[in-house]
Amino acid sequence: MLKKVTQSLSLGICYVILSLCIGECHPFSRVSMYDSFPQDAYTFYISDGQNAVLPLTRYSRMTTDGVTHFFNAWREYRKVSADTLMKNESLYAEAGQAIAREIRKHQYASHPLGDFRVHEIFFFAQGDTIKNEDKVMYESRGEE
Repeated sequence: MLKKVTQSLSLGICYVILSLCIGECHPFSRVSMYDSFPQDAYTFYISDGQNAVLPLTRYSRMTTDGVTHFFNAWREYRKVSADTLMKNESLYAEAGQAIAREIRKHQYASHPLGDFRVHEIFFFAQGDTIKNEDKVMYESRGEE
């Protein structure tokens, strides 16, 4: 048993030393995606008519990560930049409607989802402070 622990510990130490020497292995990376914070970021959630947050995974097989990936794929398919989307209310609502349809497509039959709102929380750096803006993308009414 002690031999196995010693081997694991030795392997871990070797990995850290090699990663520091090479400099490009997670979590020791110089790639900007991994070694710095972005200027902006976003996430999604759903709420009911009174703006109470609904636990997405209770009603759907989708997670907030899944919604984010779907959103990025939708934007890429439509060839829409983030700036264009934020400035075009009808396109922004269309993205929200697409997200709502995707959530409904993956909803659990045992926990039907009634009316809900799709929210985007946009985080951005302003000076040395992180700010956020919560915006309703789409309000779902019944079945999409």
